[in-house]
This record gives sequence, structure tokens and C-alpha cells, in this order.
Amino acid sequence: MLSHCERTGPTLRTPALIFSDQPLTSDDISVWTRTVWPKDHWHERRPLVVLNACYTAELVQTTIAGFVSNFVAAGAAGVVGTETLVEQQAASCAMESFLADFSAGSGVGEAVRRMRWRLLARGNLLGFSYTAYCSANLRLRPTASSSEEDR
Repeated sequence: MLSHCERTGPTLRTPALIFSDQPLTSDDISVWTRTVWPKDHWHERRPLVVLNACYTAELVQTTIAGFVSNFVAAGAAGVVGTETLVEQQAASCAMESFLADFSAGSGVGEAVRRMRWRLLARGNLLGFSYTAYCSANLRLRPTASSSEEDR
């Protein structure tokens, strides 16, 4: 889903993902956790939330909770996001690289490291604005083999 992130609220410090129909703030995640999602919403599968938009992983003193803390409190295995403003083409390149390695079996830490080096080889420092808030060894759950599926 395509979106961008803007700062909202009275102090312009609350990040909000802007979608065509309405914005999504980190507070919305907190509300969903308490009122909409069942307690075991992510009990069996704990997702890695990837937020490829400006400021989605930014942590500042004036923000009590952001996307990272609210998704983790909701049961996510972790969050990958950016600490600052990123240009769309660089963001696309970064996530293409990250997701290719991550989906091929690399842990989050290794996939982020490779993505950063690929961008740096092109003279782009924006890879360093991506932060993973999770175990560096976090990997996708292996898929069932075809012989297991046939049983």
C-alpha cells in the first residue's frame, strides 16, 4: 500500500501515515490493540512490520509512543522503518534490496547491512536512516515443503 508519513498533532511531532482515505497514527495501533484486535491477534504469527516512509521509526523525547513501540506492544516481532526524511526513489531501492535478501532467508540484520552497502556503493547515504527494532537474527518462518503439503 502506498503512503507517505507526515508529522501531525498540536506540536507537529506525531507521525501519521497518510493514505487516500484517512491518516493512520501510531495511537491508532494502540487503540486497535486494546479495543479491536482479540488478545491473541498475533499470538501464532508475530509479523515484522516494515514501514518504508519518512520518520516512521523516529524516536524523540517528546513522543511518548510511536509506531515502533505501539506495534511491538501489539505483538509484532519487530519494526523496520526510517529515522528521517527519505526520497521515494531511494526508499524504493532500499526496500527492494532489503526484501530480496530477507525473503531469500537472510536475517533482518544481514538484510539491512547489505541494503546499506548497496546504497552506499551508489553514493547514497540514506540506507543509514533505516533502523531495525528487532533481533538481528529474525528470519521469515520457513514454508512447508511440498512433501509436507501432500500429507
